[in-house]
Amino acid sequence: GMREGGRRRLNIPAYMAYGPNPGGGLPAGPLVFDVQLLSASNPILGGRPPVTRPPLGQN
Repeated sequence: GMREGGRRRLNIPAYMAYGPNPGGGLPAGPLVFDVQLLSASNPILGGRPPVTRPPLGQN
């Protein structure tokens, strides 16, 4: 999970970011995003339990 104010670096490999044919004339490198969660609210789940995933790097 992530709390308000938390920071994460998201690394997306080129093959996932661009697919097999990146095009555009530039070399396809990984995409890197530094993100910060500024605020969060409880989503309306419609009676369904929330989806949980393992922390990044632990799958």
